Amino acid sequence: MKILIGATAASLLCVFVWIGFRLFREVREENAYETENENLQRLRPQLPTGAGGTTEPAGGNEGTPSDPEPAEPVNYLAELQESNPDVAAWLTVPGTAIDFPVVQGGDNKYYLNHDLAGESSKLGVPFLDVRCRRDFTDFNSIVYGHHISGGRMFSELDKFREEAFFFEHPEATLITETHVYTVRLLACLITPSDGFVYHTVFLSEDDRRIFLRDVRANALWLRDFSEEELLSGSLLTLSTCAYEYEGARTVLIGALEEGSTKQGQP
Repeated sequence: MKILIGATAASLLCVFVWIGFRLFREVREENAYETENENLQRLRPQLPTGAGGTTEPAGGNEGTPSDPEPAEPVNYLAELQESNPDVAAWLTVPGTAIDFPVVQGGDNKYYLNHDLAGESSKLGVPFLDVRCRRDFTDFNSIVYGHHISGGRMFSELDKFREEAFFFEHPEATLITETHVYTVRLLACLITPSDGFVYHTVFLSEDDRRIFLRDVRANALWLRDFSEEELLSGSLLTLSTCAYEYEGARTVLIGALEEGSTKQGQP
């Protein structure tokens, strides 16, 4: 009997130690994530006045014509790219904690488990599909991010599965090296990991039209859109894991529009 009690106590002790270790590790990871996020925010691209729009020329006498000097090309991501040249954009989705860089590696695996500094990390970094152009000019540019508890990484895409939240948050912001885009959010979908939303090759206008019709037909929530307006444009697809079935994904699709004069705030 004493042996049985001793064995039970030892087992319970092991369970408590294991639970304590898991809790300690989760708290440590959350603290590290918050610290890294704070450090990243210091590198958040700061847009000059009039970015995405026009500004009045400065200096000179009123009424005196002068030839404006050619504007030098601006790289909004220059400071971030000094730390990691794989940085391709900065993404902000208001109403969520999504407000961080997007990278593009040499494959679609590395940034699943590495952070911006190249260190091993289960959080990874949101990354642009290797099949897509780095400047987001493809018809469908796909960005992947982990679904991590505590509202981390892309887990808050789940918020767009709620009707009210989807319609109350119509826009996001994407900053590339040379452009500031407003992302007009069009649709939220739950889709398999091999679904049509992951297509990146569109050989004809008909291919693009079929894609847009599939978005309309399969959307959980949808803002109506004109196919004709989007056929020659660029879409942004954000993807994270879902748990309705094996291989399920939550996807948010938006259209890139130039001319943003401000950065969205989370």
